[in-house]
Amino acid sequence: MTDWFNTFLMAKLFRRIKRNLTILWIDAHPKGMLDETWKTLFGTIIQTSSLSKPLIANKMIWSINGYDSLLNQHQLSFIPYLEEFRKFFLKSHGIDDSHKLNCDRVNILVILRHDYIAHPRNPKGKVTRKLKNEIEILTNLSSLFPNVDVKGVQIDRYQMNKQLEMISKTDILIGVHGAGLSHTMFLPKHAGIIELYPLKVSLRKEHFKAFARWRKLTYMCWKNLKKENEDNDFTYVPPNDLTDLVAKMIKKLKSKC
Repeated sequence: MTDWFNTFLMAKLFRRIKRNLTILWIDAHPKGMLDETWKTLFGTIIQTSSLSKPLIANKMIWSINGYDSLLNQHQLSFIPYLEEFRKFFLKSHGIDDSHKLNCDRVNILVILRHDYIAHPRNPKGKVTRKLKNEIEILTNLSSLFPNVDVKGVQIDRYQMNKQLEMISKTDILIGVHGAGLSHTMFLPKHAGIIELYPLKVSLRKEHFKAFARWRKLTYMCWKNLKKENEDNDFTYVPPNDLTDLVAKMIKKLKSKC
């Protein structure tokens, strides 16, 4: 997300955002699922590792390094062009941004973290910070909030346009601290996010809290403080703790109706 925003920002500042760009990656990283997103957003992708002869560019913009991005400066109170970046991202993928809050039918999306192979450098597909009782959580939310649509999704299984389609219709996003919560950037303007922190993840990791603050979304979090709730790569989230937060979030969102 930081690299996408950096590239958008450079293209915006140099007045090239509406042109077909050639992105040069000085990186030997193998191909992955997100490569298509780069092409959808900006145009042609070239990696230095694939070049067989010298490449001459008449004009070149050197982008900001990934983690030097403004998106990684969580103490900032404002990020320029953030809403424009959001609209650009959604429009590039053909996503309708007209979803409004229906106070009679709130949509909740729970991001599930499962093992998966993100790229060839991770052949075992090992993922940490997984929910130990995800079925219990989903069942509990559905039973206690009968007028709410609850869906649990391993979002990385889908292409980006499908991910964005789901996110664009989500009123409350719930998930364990991880990259999937970067979708906070693309939630509807009325939405809320509930972030779940395992015991070993510090509350100082404010990536998505900052995203929510910059976008003026409602943010809440749950932090595990008990060792018995941790089991290797899994965290047990007491269902009642989460339903209490969801009830508060729904009340907060409905106050806007």
